[in-house]
Amino acid sequence: MNSYDIVIVGGGMVGAAIALGISQQTDYKIAIVDNQSLDQLTSWPKADHIDNRVSAVTLATVDFLTQLKVWTAIEAFRSSAFKRMFVWDSEGTGNIQFTAEEVHRRQLGYIIENRAIQAALWQQIGQQTTIDVYAEHMLTALVANTPAVLSSPHVSQNTNTNSTSQYYPYTVVLNGGQELSASLVIGADGAKSQVRRLAQFTTREWDYLHHALVATVKWENTHQQTAWQVFLPTGPLALLPLNELSSAQDEPSENATSIVWSAPATQIEALMKVPTQMFLKQLSQATESRIGKAIEIKDQASFPLRQRHAKQYYKKGVVLAGDAAHTIHPLAGQGMNLGMADALALVAEVARAAKRGDAPGGEHILSRYQRQRMPDNLMMMGLMESFQHTFQSQQLPVRWLRNQGLSWVNKQAWLKQQLIKRAVGV
Repeated sequence: MNSYDIVIVGGGMVGAAIALGISQQTDYKIAIVDNQSLDQLTSWPKADHIDNRVSAVTLATVDFLTQLKVWTAIEAFRSSAFKRMFVWDSEGTGNIQFTAEEVHRRQLGYIIENRAIQAALWQQIGQQTTIDVYAEHMLTALVANTPAVLSSPHVSQNTNTNSTSQYYPYTVVLNGGQELSASLVIGADGAKSQVRRLAQFTTREWDYLHHALVATVKWENTHQQTAWQVFLPTGPLALLPLNELSSAQDEPSENATSIVWSAPATQIEALMKVPTQMFLKQLSQATESRIGKAIEIKDQASFPLRQRHAKQYYKKGVVLAGDAAHTIHPLAGQGMNLGMADALALVAEVARAAKRGDAPGGEHILSRYQRQRMPDNLMMMGLMESFQHTFQSQQLPVRWLRNQGLSWVNKQAWLKQQLIKRAVGV
């Protein structure tokens, strides 16, 4: 059995950020377990091909990635800044727009490929001596140790002599038979979290009965460094601006966007099957040709949408972060940013524990993390639910009110400024 202060299950963006942040601030011995190969975890997107899974990265998340010393690599590889957001209701004249100038910033955020963020994090993880990686491994059991085991003379590999982390409440069992004892187990293993299931966390969840279609689309005109979103009767459709070519090229194109189209499952299934030209025509009509006609599409994919929230983020010696703790509708592009906010808070609490010589899995540490993150996550989830229901309603009074509301808010400078600050994390 190998003993660790912290075992992180899940090496995606959130899990990698937590591992890197803790390793940069403490001497804790860390293990990362992930079912992907090391090549998959560390590989960057192709320079001439944009992945169809991207995130709208807020300025708060950029600050965290800068703190982790990975932002420079991400920005140098490929990043698409946006300076404006334009949102409108297809069933009326109501619209609202936000600009970076309103909060005295150069941009509101960036559209970044998920794999680029992950690769940059793993590039830095490779330089850390306190992290062991168990790639191509899966968690098969999470065994709560008995008091007799807890009092046995484990020898921590932690070089922090003040650490009390010889306390191992869990043994993590992997599919290859390896056993890892841990003072703290962090579940960052996504929406279908094995940690959450094995530790028997209860969740509140429901199916949206919607699927999301993602793809990369070229347009007749430029995206104007603007994130566009239209609320259709069947659900939201977002156009996220991309620089088509690697920043190594002389003139990156601004005619490409990533699209996220949310609609009932039957409609998305039908869209996935229609001929390309028919799809492009329907997409152009749905967006009212705001940036001209859609002229090319590639890398279409779809996935179901489900909301989920763990009723508690921690138990004795185990804690959840990112999609393992909560999943949210993608209409505001906040899922990844909420996960990174979880990572930032958890890193800060664990680093505080290290300075005090505490074991990282103490209840007082994990409860502070939960108190910081649960209210924000629940507020954002509630806000997205309200948007979803309001914009799907076809009742005439609701349609009138939402159009009037959008137009009214668009004229309120102070209120808009507060909304922008909240959305981008400044």
